[in-house]
Amino acid sequence: MPTTPLGKELAKQAAWDSANIARVEGELKKEGKTFADIGITSAGQTVKRGPLMEFFAHTMHVEGGDTSVLNRFSDSAQLTPEQKKAMAAFVESDVVSGTGDGKLDPNGEVNRAQFAKISVNVMEATQGQEGGTNPVTQETVPTHGAGQQ
Repeated sequence: MPTTPLGKELAKQAAWDSANIARVEGELKKEGKTFADIGITSAGQTVKRGPLMEFFAHTMHVEGGDTSVLNRFSDSAQLTPEQKKAMAAFVESDVVSGTGDGKLDPNGEVNRAQFAKISVNVMEATQGQEGGTNPVTQETVPTHGAGQQ
């Protein structure tokens, strides 16, 4: 369970994901950060694209991608260094493709439909195919039943 006041409030809003919220809280703590450092300051706030990608990268243990893939987006300089790593990994794996006008809009607000689509894309990309390679983390995905006798 989350231990910080904001972590606990986030878990109330998304009880189904409290374990991941606690995990992200722990990962951030290891780095000397808080939710506020990745742009999350209240459970009821609107989420922006840049911080959301950083949040997903922490949640799913995604290593940063090659940030040169962001050069095609005219507003990539608006991303923080951590957001650039996260966004690059998600662009490389086709989780995120930009807004269609050559921008990532990292400071733009994400509506519920966009959040749902991004969430599904992140989950699908980070799970990968059994026995294959996870396209985001580049780890081998175990075959169902692997390690069982």
